[in-house]
Amino acid sequence: QLAATNIDNFSTIIWDIVKGVPLHTIPEDTNFVNAYRFSSDSRTLLTIRADAKLWDTLSGELLQTLENPGTFLATGDYVTPHKIVTLNVQGLIREWGE
Repeated sequence: QLAATNIDNFSTIIWDIVKGVPLHTIPEDTNFVNAYRFSSDSRTLLTIRADAKLWDTLSGELLQTLENPGTFLATGDYVTPHKIVTLNVQGLIREWGE
C-alpha cells in the first residue's frame, strides 16, 4: 500500500505505508499539489496542480505531463486504468486517455 504526501519545498514523497518508509521523492515546481490519486494497481501516481503529471511509483520517474494551459486544475481522478478526468478551477471537466 502506498501513500503520497507534500513537503515544505513542494516535493512529493511516495511512501510504503506497510513498511513505513519513503520510496521516492518527486521534485515539483513552485506550486502546491492540490490532489493525489493512485491508479487501481498503484503503479502510477497522478499529481494535480497547474498541470497533471503521471509518475511511475516503482521508479519515481515522470511518465507524462497533461498540459492544462491557462488555469489551475482543482482535482482529478482515474475513471479507468487508462483514462483520467480533471476539473479546473473554472469548472471545466476534461478527459485524458482512452
